[in-house]
Amino acid sequence: YVGLDAQGRYLDPFDFIDRNGNTSGYAGVFLATLDGSNPYPVFCVDLYTDVNPGAPYSVDILSPDDTASLAYSSRLPQAAWLYVTYMPLVDAASNKAVAGAALQLAIWDVVEDGGDGLSSGSIRVDSAITNPTNIAATNLASSMIAAAQGQSLLNAAVLMNVVGPDGSQTLITAA
Repeated sequence: YVGLDAQGRYLDPFDFIDRNGNTSGYAGVFLATLDGSNPYPVFCVDLYTDVNPGAPYSVDILSPDDTASLAYSSRLPQAAWLYVTYMPLVDAASNKAVAGAALQLAIWDVVEDGGDGLSSGSIRVDSAITNPTNIAATNLASSMIAAAQGQSLLNAAVLMNVVGPDGSQTLITAA
């Protein structure tokens, strides 16, 4: 399901290359509810794990520096910096879908590729894709990735799935 939240953020259709070739999917802001709280924005941490919207999860809420069991744990403080720095931009953007997709791409690139940019590594732009929305999102993501070099914060929360649908995604949000 793709839809607007109260702030007008939503997931944007996005073409990307995954390990199996070109594919289409969604990138952007998800909303999560913790113990009946009001929904709050979260982003996927690991691109290669599914998200099951609407499915209940049991999660451990961890600081970015308390995630040693995750292979990419050393890169979560940089992903936290991206979230804390750019989530206000997503909220203020005139096109929240593009800004949300850009932030998601930046987080994926930092976590998966160490922030090497979108021209190499596992997270990269396919130059044959000419969708203007994708181009705008990847340009914004590239500037976010460049700004994140050498940055880190622990002021975020990592929601790590403990019990729920198999293969469920780890998420990052504000602390």
